[in-house]
Amino acid sequence: MQQNTDTFSNLPPYIPLEEADLDAFQAFYLDFLGKKPHDQLSFLKAAYILSRPDLRGYVHRYAMYRVVIGRLLGNKRYRDILLSFPSTIKNVYDLIFDFSKVYLEGGETPHRLLSQQSVEFLDCTEMFRLDIDGLLSKLPAMIPQDSQALRWYLDAGTTLEGCKFLLIILADQPFVVLLAARATVENAVARLENYLRESLGERYEEQLVEFFIIGGGFLRTEAGRIIIGGRSLLYDPKIASPQQPRLRKFLEDFYIYKFSVAKGILESECGKVVEIAFPSLDR
Repeated sequence: MQQNTDTFSNLPPYIPLEEADLDAFQAFYLDFLGKKPHDQLSFLKAAYILSRPDLRGYVHRYAMYRVVIGRLLGNKRYRDILLSFPSTIKNVYDLIFDFSKVYLEGGETPHRLLSQQSVEFLDCTEMFRLDIDGLLSKLPAMIPQDSQALRWYLDAGTTLEGCKFLLIILADQPFVVLLAARATVENAVARLENYLRESLGERYEEQLVEFFIIGGGFLRTEAGRIIIGGRSLLYDPKIASPQQPRLRKFLEDFYIYKFSVAKGILESECGKVVEIAFPSLDR
């Protein structure tokens, strides 16, 4: 298994987003990638990249050099691959600008070689993404023990409290993982990894595995229904000023998409209607 060297425990704390970050996000996400505003999974993955302090600068760089990089990568398909895994955006940028340092002089030949190298790297990344997407598409989007426990509480009409959920995306496949009140994100990721390893066997070790840790909140059952809401203090994006309309709209869209994806998974796996308690944007 090829895995990102970053661990979740050694990442710096999330820094609140400023208006300048949203300017870069719009230029990168809408203008450069050509994404639609309501593409939920793409928005959540791009929001995760923007929120991570070690990757946010790359969103700004792509926004700044979007015309140059756009000419190198060519069609929209190659740009779309940038959201395959969290580190892809960094790896492609570093490849381009490391190459540019070697070939200081411009000209058609260096440009063609750089474009070819970039496209070959993205082709390889796409192969990893398609391979793991094909494997994951056959699996439930929840760890079986989690969905079984939830169905037991729902069928028994028993109240489940003190539970959290985490929304995680691997390539293009979202998963909902349940956590006890005191469990950490590392616990949730380890449980998901064990589930995937047991389900896929040796094929899992052949894959490129990098998780988008989107965010989460609370989950409880009440009178045979599921209620989700709240926020993840560690992984949901933070904004510098809740009163600023653009920042507020970004966070609002994030919550809508996060809960929409989680709701779809929970309803599919548990067969019950899920209600959403949206958190306040003012805290």
